Amino acid sequence: MNDVFRTFLHGVSARGAYCLDCLSEMYGESARTIARYLSESEVFSRLGTCTNCDEEGATFRSDLSS
Repeated sequence: MNDVFRTFLHGVSARGAYCLDCLSEMYGESARTIARYLSESEVFSRLGTCTNCDEEGATFRSDLSS
């Protein structure tokens, strides 16, 4: 897994949640690659509001236990 993305998973507040599009833009990777990273880390989406763009929909948070 990309070390920069691993840092995201461990460093972002568990209160923040991000949509796939914003994660893709933040890390300069395709949405498909980000989805793979999330899947490998067993991070699943939840309905919510993206901390970055304020759009509602599927979001991902860094707290791996939630």
